[in-house]
Amino acid sequence: AIQEDIATLGKLVYSFENWGVDDQFSHADNTKFMQVQRICLKLRSLSLVGDSSSTALEIQKMLHETEFFSHFCYMVELDPTDYASEARPLLAKVTGLICSCARSFVAANPKNQALVFGVLDHAMWLLDAQPDMA
Repeated sequence: AIQEDIATLGKLVYSFENWGVDDQFSHADNTKFMQVQRICLKLRSLSLVGDSSSTALEIQKMLHETEFFSHFCYMVELDPTDYASEARPLLAKVTGLICSCARSFVAANPKNQALVFGVLDHAMWLLDAQPDMA
């Protein structure tokens, strides 16, 4: 189930410009945002408390073996100014959800912390340039 959620999350974040932009050609698709939110809240919870068959650390290790970190990097490396100003609030929400998952992904896990530490310069730029995206 985690791998399916990560695959779906990837499809959603990489296609944000198709569903997250409200312009003359289309409207933002709130159902897609709700999917991102549901997946991120689920992953965050699993990474912090685990489930009936896996501890939180085991879940974090499972996430390490998925594309989650690639999705996180993609989001923090996006330049919000590449998007219309109308899309930025939704982009900020999606980025915030992904960052929230990443926070749980690294909790008490040195291997995952090392991964995220490697992209902190991108995340710091994001905080400085777009504080509403944190």
